[in-house]
Amino acid sequence: MSAIYSAAHTLTVTKTGEGVVSGEGIDCGTDCNQEYSPGTQITLTATPAKDYTFTQWSGACSGTNPIC
Repeated sequence: MSAIYSAAHTLTVTKTGEGVVSGEGIDCGTDCNQEYSPGTQITLTATPAKDYTFTQWSGACSGTNPIC
């Protein structure tokens, strides 16, 4: 997913299960919130832990592709 914000905005990632959701400024395992300037595009990648499977995105980012 790429997102373009027209005003400063905090992106919050909430995950279930084990693994990491990462992107520019986000490493949701430890840091699941990041503020972005207007016009910033963010690509998120879900990396499940061993023995876990990525299922889907929900909310503003939806679908089954691990890259959002």
